Amino acid sequence: MLRQVFFLLAALLLGLSWVGDGASAAVQAEGRGEVPYDTGIFSSKPNPATRQAAVVEAKKNALARYASNFSPAKYALFRADEPKIYADLDQYVIDALVVDEGTNKDAKTYFTIVRATINDARLDAVLNDRGAANAQAVGGKGTAISYLFVARETESAKTFDTRRTDVMDAQAAVSANQRQGVSGGTAKFAESAEATRSVTTGGSSLRKADEVSYRVTSPENINAAMTDVFASNGFEVYDYRDVVSQCGGVAPERVYAEFAKADELSRDTRNAAFTAARQCSISVFAFGTMDIGLQDTDPVTGNKRVYVSVRSQLLDITGRLPRIIASVGPVQYAGLGPDQTVAMRNALQLAATEVAHSISDQMNAKGAR
Repeated sequence: MLRQVFFLLAALLLGLSWVGDGASAAVQAEGRGEVPYDTGIFSSKPNPATRQAAVVEAKKNALARYASNFSPAKYALFRADEPKIYADLDQYVIDALVVDEGTNKDAKTYFTIVRATINDARLDAVLNDRGAANAQAVGGKGTAISYLFVARETESAKTFDTRRTDVMDAQAAVSANQRQGVSGGTAKFAESAEATRSVTTGGSSLRKADEVSYRVTSPENINAAMTDVFASNGFEVYDYRDVVSQCGGVAPERVYAEFAKADELSRDTRNAAFTAARQCSISVFAFGTMDIGLQDTDPVTGNKRVYVSVRSQLLDITGRLPRIIASVGPVQYAGLGPDQTVAMRNALQLAATEVAHSISDQMNAKGAR
């Protein structure tokens, strides 16, 4: 349900529309198809076969337009399966309403514009199947993955005033005037001096970054949502707590404590986590943060709204040096609810689901190429 809310908001922004009753929903998109036609001897209009061919091309175009809004990784999966999808087009475009049509008599082409209903659930299932196949390793088992994600709320923030340093350079100059005259055969001289002062000012301003500390909340809802997505994409998911129990490494509580004070893990903590994961035959390791923002009110529904900002990385740890193979964010997701607690929980679950999809799509797309 949360994923459907997310796609509804995205559809409104991208010019798509969402139809359905919540349990089963589909996206609508417009498409245009154009084909050459032969009018024949007794008619100047395209025949039914030509019209049907144009509708088919319009349905393909609508599906391609919808897929163009995918992430680059997910779009790569779509492109890899495009011939197969088009060969069974009616499974993915379940309805098409002709909203406009016409002919170009000079070019002898017929065009049609349709409003198509996309079966996005079916399309996702096919792309996930490809992703699961790409994630399969030798022996039929998927890539072993473990991860550490934390949800954070701002606990305190210290702001520093701007410090200003001024520098002044003063210079003085004297100009002299001399006058000469003759009076009674005696020469007289008169002198006057005028002093001027020049001042040059400058300086610099120094602003120190705010010191922010976070309150780390329970990651259980995050873990459940992410595990569901990773498992459905063919990964073998291992709880990091079990990795620590069996293969050592740094305790999750230490990771949470570090993320409460900084956006990155220390070098020693990263190394300890990766070393333990390798000893437990983990191939890839993901970690990241989900920062919970302040609540506001959604102008459309009137519900409470909370945004969550996500940053994450997926690393291949099979080699001596970890290699980044997928990255997400920072990207924001919004959750709605009757109160702040529900809105925050919905935002975290949506963020966890979507970031796991993004990581999986990027990982699977590498196998698709």
